[in-house]
Amino acid sequence: MDITNPYSQAADQIVTFHFGLVATIILYQLAIPAGVWWNSWWAKNFWIRGAHLGLMAFIAIEGALGIECPLTVWERGLRLAQMDDETRTSYFAWEYDPMDTRPALARFSHRALLYRLEEGTFSAIGVSNSTFFNGVHILFGILVVVSWIMSPPNYPNFLTNRFKNQTVPRKGNHL
Repeated sequence: MDITNPYSQAADQIVTFHFGLVATIILYQLAIPAGVWWNSWWAKNFWIRGAHLGLMAFIAIEGALGIECPLTVWERGLRLAQMDDETRTSYFAWEYDPMDTRPALARFSHRALLYRLEEGTFSAIGVSNSTFFNGVHILFGILVVVSWIMSPPNYPNFLTNRFKNQTVPRKGNHL
């Protein structure tokens, strides 16, 4: 596998971005309770929290519908585009790891995002790898919604009644 292949480089960039996005979503969710406790601006910022909620809602809906993440599909497509037919066959059999010769950050990101549980881990209760991780996405999405409800962000003025403290002049009370 040629590291200078443009398909490989693009796939490495996508998987690294994908990992950064996932890490940001998880770490921000973990930091929200502490930020609310310390009254930090970022923990109550409507735009940051809204982006966080929106991304997690998208991911949870994907999990509920059993849809694979578009970034994963894109990365896989780029990796397949650079392979010959024999390598492509073993790639789908999960016997071939396309990351063996990749840069360390891309290799770590790929393995962390596409972690597979050992076969049979949840087979006694009839749960597959994809079903388990889709459930994790849904539960994490519920956690994000609950944190929004329990400690809502500060809404911007245009979403609140910005005139609630002002008196409205009445007819006939002019000076």
